[in-house]
Amino acid sequence: MKFVKKITTTFLLLSASLTILADEPIKKATLGQTLHDGKCLACHTTDTYTREDHTMKSLEALSARVTQCMNPAKAEWNDKERKAVVSYISKNFYKF
Repeated sequence: MKFVKKITTTFLLLSASLTILADEPIKKATLGQTLHDGKCLACHTTDTYTREDHTMKSLEALSARVTQCMNPAKAEWNDKERKAVVSYISKNFYKF
């Protein structure tokens, strides 16, 4: 019986750990969207990303563009925040 309790406890702890780890990408996407919506949408709409003649062809180019736009948008993001914005735009619009 003690063996079953140990197995059950171990399983529950592992399950809880995986659930916590699984939430991390969601938090990152939420952070990216929040930062994006707060700064980027002040200059343009999301139509910029979906128009047929968009010039964004790679994740590297997107990252460079976000960095370039930070100053005009007065976005004082750290590297983690900038990457979250790039990730949000990439996953939701460009699919890089």
